[in-house]
Amino acid sequence: MLSVIIVAKNEAHNIVECVRSCAFADEILVLDSASTDGTPDLARKAGAQVHETDWPGYGPQQQRGIAWASSDWVDRKSTRLNSSHRCISYAVFCLKKK
Repeated sequence: MLSVIIVAKNEAHNIVECVRSCAFADEILVLDSASTDGTPDLARKAGAQVHETDWPGYGPQQQRGIAWASSDWVDRKSTRLNSSHRCISYAVFCLKKK
């Protein structure tokens, strides 16, 4: 199984395509930090599990996502889209949780 973590804040313009491009994953987690543009609702409608949180910093936010992921394998994605409208992976390889 594979979980994908997406850290977001005010990414309404990108979040739907980003979530949809991760449809291959068994679980998509969006960690939203106080967006004011509807990002959490759009992510939910696109099929992601959304956790609305404070902003402890990028690294700690990623660690939260890894802890909340139910899969042993976790990939991290950016809401910045490339020309093919796919999420850009931060790492070539997924992270093994356990």
